[in-house]
Amino acid sequence: MHRIIPMHQVSTIRRFLAAALLLTVLPSDAVPQREAPDRGYAQARVLAAADRLSLIEDQTVSEEGGIPALPRLSGELRFTVECAYPEWDLHLELAPLIGEEGPLGEDRVLIAGVGATVPAPYRSGMVVAHGQGPAPTAELNILLQVAPDWSDAPGVYHGSLRLVPVAASVHAAEAAPPALMRALVIPVEFEIPELILVSTPIREYRLHANSGPGRYGIEPAIEFTLASNAPRWEVRLEGQPFRCGEHEIPLGRLLWTCEEPVSRTDEWQALGSDRVLLRGVAQRGVFHRQVRLALDLGLADRAGSYEGHVRLVGING
Repeated sequence: MHRIIPMHQVSTIRRFLAAALLLTVLPSDAVPQREAPDRGYAQARVLAAADRLSLIEDQTVSEEGGIPALPRLSGELRFTVECAYPEWDLHLELAPLIGEEGPLGEDRVLIAGVGATVPAPYRSGMVVAHGQGPAPTAELNILLQVAPDWSDAPGVYHGSLRLVPVAASVHAAEAAPPALMRALVIPVEFEIPELILVSTPIREYRLHANSGPGRYGIEPAIEFTLASNAPRWEVRLEGQPFRCGEHEIPLGRLLWTCEEPVSRTDEWQALGSDRVLLRGVAQRGVFHRQVRLALDLGLADRAGSYEGHVRLVGING
């Protein structure tokens, strides 16, 4: 015997069957999430004004041990934050900055968060901005700065930074499912220049030849500081010939010696026409050295006091 179902019950049964069918097609691991507060946004997100951050040389020059430091590389990232939640923090994470010879140390990186006037050492997950919803922020900016050392390899480096919006309170976290918090990833690139610098005074040097032919030392010794990150470099001596009245001796006749370990020998060597004192291969860093000069005078050279002006110049090899 068939039972006739009244029409007012049919619609109720149909709604029940539709709900049952919907439940059967949900994934078994699906977990209902609390919806975000309706503040006009479906999620928290960071919007950048540019899709890449290129660092350029900072004009500020500092000194380390009497010689200029390598120029810092700086870049400013401008962005806005859209977040429906009442309070949020923005965390920064930096992927390794990779050059031809490997990654640059994280201790070379400085960050100035929103409102900061002085960059601070980078820490993974550091908070660089804090705000409150639900309205979007005005344009914000953070500063990324790289302070390379003379021991760092020159060349182009690539990496990326990640800005992660995070609910700043327990209440906000409960209302902010992680799936709705969208991070921003920005590629970062910069180039550490290849440089060699020599710090030495430009001054007058003298020798007194009053005992006939022989070897005479030139006073004073040349104290200098050499800084280089180049794979190959040279230090040359430049200046004017040594003169005694109308008689002059070209710089190529000078003899020199330099303390170890930059020099391969502590014996006197002829300067020669190329005037190269030192050469370096795969030696990066800052070196403090002393060069002594001398002249061998013969019978054709005039006796008396000689004076000359010389300086040291660094050249990438």
